[in-house]
Amino acid sequence: VLFVCCEFLIVLYFGTVSWCNDNILGIDFDSWWYVVLRYSVWLLIAVNNSFIVPRIAKHLVKKVFVFCATWNREQKLRRISVTASVLRSLNLVYIPMLLLIIMHNDCARYNNAFWSKCRDEHAQEFVFEIGTEKYSIQQSVCDYGFLRTYAMDYGKCTRSVLEEWAIIIVFSAFGYVCCMLGFWLYSVSRYHLTLKRQYESRQRTVGSLINVEYAEIWNHVQIVVIFGCSMPFVIPLIAFVLLVNKWVYQSLLTRKFRLSDVNPYFPARLLILTNAMQQILIIAFVVSNHMKGRYLVIAGDLFVDLVFIVWWYWYRNKISND
Repeated sequence: VLFVCCEFLIVLYFGTVSWCNDNILGIDFDSWWYVVLRYSVWLLIAVNNSFIVPRIAKHLVKKVFVFCATWNREQKLRRISVTASVLRSLNLVYIPMLLLIIMHNDCARYNNAFWSKCRDEHAQEFVFEIGTEKYSIQQSVCDYGFLRTYAMDYGKCTRSVLEEWAIIIVFSAFGYVCCMLGFWLYSVSRYHLTLKRQYESRQRTVGSLINVEYAEIWNHVQIVVIFGCSMPFVIPLIAFVLLVNKWVYQSLLTRKFRLSDVNPYFPARLLILTNAMQQILIIAFVVSNHMKGRYLVIAGDLFVDLVFIVWWYWYRNKISND
């Protein structure tokens, strides 16, 4: 239930980020609940990805996906890790990007389909009288879509998407640090209140488990790949997050905690899609804004891809021969 509620709120925020109050759904964007959502969506994403998604992934693999195939214990653990990484990517990457491109007022402007004034063919707000003639600008203001008469400014759209998206990325990283510190405080207090006494009395001889999935290593690398070029500040920020991860786990291991069996599988192949997305964003940005040197950027991206493909095949052949 918590997972569904979090997903609904994330979709609601990114889908309505450029709506106005006069919409057919009757959403009041000045109401207290939406103001709270607007300023806390980054924390919502961090809490959802840190604590709720690992449990949902475990539930899906053991209760739902088990009907599709028969897996041994190691395969189940690997699929739990992959499922958690994919769900986190949906929350932090794919859902925000797709909804912003479709709904944002600087992109495809599908938000106009929910604007009451655009659905009223006789709305007087778009009619201007010049002399004895009346002119309506309703079609130019209310038009939307990818294949209609509306011509989307891809340069403006790219800038707006990066602006809206990047703010959430930066603040969600700080939210993740808050979640890890909260997890550390909970674990340390649990150790001093309960576990330490059980260890001393020999009531417990095996250390308590801590979930390695909380580290979210693959998703942090994904953020660096996507935003490393357009937002260099993300690189030291994610490095700081990983250092916090290291400190939290090292601190808990000294208190006789032990790591869970769910070793964080690093699906490097999925980063190919992430790298392609990053290059598409960069190329779309430089081309749509008619920046000088844009063809050099495209050629550089293709050259890097070619070098990577050659190295990958060489490395795979070397491993297979060995």
